[in-house]
Amino acid sequence: MKHKLLFLFVLIFSSASAQDSLLKSYRELENPLELQWNASVRNFVKHWAGPARKDIESALSYSHYYFPLLDSLFQKEKLPRQLKFLAMATSGLRYDYFDTLDGARGLWHFRYQQAKLFNLKITSYQDERLDFEESSRAFVRAIREYYRIYQDWELAIAAFISSAPKVNKAIHLHGDSLSYNVIRNSLDTLASQITARMLAAQIIYKKQVQYKMQVKVWQAPKAASCIFVHDWCSLDMIAAKSGVGVETLCFLNPSYKRHVIPDMLDSFPLNLPAQLKDSSQWIHSLHFAPYDAYYFKQQTKKEGEDETKFDTLYHVVKEGETIEAIASTYLVSPEQISEWNDLEEDDLAAGTKLVIYHEIQVNIPKPPPAPKYRIYTVRSGDTLSGIAARYHCSVNNLKSWNNLKSSMIRPGQKLRIY
Repeated sequence: MKHKLLFLFVLIFSSASAQDSLLKSYRELENPLELQWNASVRNFVKHWAGPARKDIESALSYSHYYFPLLDSLFQKEKLPRQLKFLAMATSGLRYDYFDTLDGARGLWHFRYQQAKLFNLKITSYQDERLDFEESSRAFVRAIREYYRIYQDWELAIAAFISSAPKVNKAIHLHGDSLSYNVIRNSLDTLASQITARMLAAQIIYKKQVQYKMQVKVWQAPKAASCIFVHDWCSLDMIAAKSGVGVETLCFLNPSYKRHVIPDMLDSFPLNLPAQLKDSSQWIHSLHFAPYDAYYFKQQTKKEGEDETKFDTLYHVVKEGETIEAIASTYLVSPEQISEWNDLEEDDLAAGTKLVIYHEIQVNIPKPPPAPKYRIYTVRSGDTLSGIAARYHCSVNNLKSWNNLKSSMIRPGQKLRIY
């Protein structure tokens, strides 16, 4: 009996010591956001230091790249630098993050309606929630607006994660209380936990050695050049033909959520790594015909028509890949892949090497090259000087290119940028 009592006493004492240690760590933090301690902080620290250790180690690895950029942005915008821990606490600092519960995407966990509210572009092919620069500027606009409304950082963060109407409803349910700790249990799960997750992330970030985190500094791919594309273009096809990893191309061009640049009236930027910095002419010369190859391959040719040839590619099947996913990547049909490789069933073993034939047309006269400019849509708060700084040109250039007589611009206006 004495042994049991002694063990219980030691357990209670060690738990109290751990709680005191965390409280001490909390008090030592820089806390301009005035995030309040609650019991969930300890649970998240314990979770990330234990079963979810790999997740937080991955986030700490990405922080070596993203945190200096965010510190610079927040300093310029005169916002607290500690807001960066919101990204660590929600997405784990992954630019391609996707929340299957509420459809939120990107580093800042932007939900669709929130993204549209703050002018992020989302189409069938593009999603600026995945673009670090665009989404970070949108986050600055959003958090500044919510802080203007609530005059409280905890409520502003909760409104960003959930929505202003939901926060207002929770405030009303609790007698118009403006205390986050009072209303948080009436919010969505993530919104009710967000400050605890941010504090836990900040504590682990500051105490990496104490928690024995094994962090490898992540080396982000760097863009060496940027070209503008006017025709259909596939990142997967460029990667397959050039030998550059598709992950590198997708990181440098994150907003193309289908890894495809569509054939539309606008021109689209394509960032290239060092290996392809001098390959713009080669990329422009690639002929992507995703529909012709499948729907018209049975047609017979008449004399004098253009000759059809096939480009041979090879794909090594990865764990978990399906024949439909591979077909989508190379813009062919699953039936074609089965026929080319004599497959009798759709289940593919990892490591299998598949032959992919890509149909191309030769001797087709090319239309005159389109002007090398992109179209920029003016957003609320934009100025000519700000747009010029972003695209490394002068205000006079913008006026000349767009026949502007003054520096006045309006939201929704289209500007040509060469």
